Amino acid sequence: MCYNQPMSMFKRELYLQQFRPMYHSDLIKVITGVRRCGKSVLLRQIMAELADQGITSDHLVYLNFEDYANAKYTDTDAFYQYLRERIIDGQRYYLFFDEIQQVHDFERVINSFRATENVSIFITGSNSQLLSGELATLLTGRYVSLFMLPFTFREFVAFRQDTGMSSERLFDEYLYWGGMPRVCQSESAIEKNLYIQDLYNTIALKDVMERGRVKNPQTLSKINQLLLTNLGKTISANSIVNYLKNEHLSIAPDTVINYISQLNQALLFNKLNRFDIKGKTVLRTLEKHYLADLCFLRLRTSQTETNPSGRLENIVCNELLSRHYQVYIGKTDKGEIDFAARNLAGEWSYFQVCTTLQQAATRQREFSAFTGIPTDGKKIVLSRDSDNYSQGDIQHFNAVDWLLRPEKQAFY
Repeated sequence: MCYNQPMSMFKRELYLQQFRPMYHSDLIKVITGVRRCGKSVLLRQIMAELADQGITSDHLVYLNFEDYANAKYTDTDAFYQYLRERIIDGQRYYLFFDEIQQVHDFERVINSFRATENVSIFITGSNSQLLSGELATLLTGRYVSLFMLPFTFREFVAFRQDTGMSSERLFDEYLYWGGMPRVCQSESAIEKNLYIQDLYNTIALKDVMERGRVKNPQTLSKINQLLLTNLGKTISANSIVNYLKNEHLSIAPDTVINYISQLNQALLFNKLNRFDIKGKTVLRTLEKHYLADLCFLRLRTSQTETNPSGRLENIVCNELLSRHYQVYIGKTDKGEIDFAARNLAGEWSYFQVCTTLQQAATRQREFSAFTGIPTDGKKIVLSRDSDNYSQGDIQHFNAVDWLLRPEKQAFY
């Protein structure tokens, strides 16, 4: 059973508003994000808005390279020839390519049509390296990129608006199941779990094992389990090697690093580097990994909850990423701040996240973490508490209320 609101009718305004000013631009519009987070639906919504503006269907060209019917166009020459045959006049064409990474040497075809034809190009991909290497070299200064995530909590509430549930109850559901659109649409726990397992299998097979040339699915699964169990915690390659040794699996630290890198490139996890707040430098060790969506915690072999604060941290991390912040783990002289986040204007905000501040010792721990933080940055503590524990220049918000605030109201 599914909720009544069709997924195609629920507009992802968070992302559409970013692209609308560029619909007719010759800049290449690049959308990356984990599989099934809504990229294909977003493309179709953009096409629908262009059609409403009077663009005729013969000037809207769409190819989904996950569709077997289009498999032949994953060949570079076939892809080029298909487009050459579709573009037959001097009017502007709007080209939409879904999961473009399936096409061999797609960069050269995209760049060729951008340079020689009157086109506006939109591409999506489920790999963080889509903008690396040759594409970045060919298209320097000629593209804009957008990182897409599953539903934020605000989107989740809007999508589920017909349920009559309180925001706190909806948040408990979101905390448990995450915001993957298809999971949010289903009412059946069995259907949700089957879908999540199928989605992970697709990511593991197509985006990690095939593209990343990872050979051992058992080892990949074990490493994934360790990251899930240690959500938001530092974990070293050597500690993983030692754990796998106890599981009778022999693997080198460099191989572990490669496997984790492939999981990150498939956008299943978002890696956060540590940032030395005083020295203003990004550190290259002891990074943390947060999930693209909490639904993937359903893949843990043990469902015993051992890290509830980690779930809340994960949601805050994804919220900041969806608002286009650069997000780091903040290193201070005395320890760490959960998140140091810089917006597009270069302004910093610092966050501590915990489930509850009811205990005085917990408040002391969370608030003292801001010692030495620059005075020009906003200092924010988020928890599930309804009481306001703000102290001095450190603001405390109920996490649910904060997540529902529009961005312009989220930091004061």
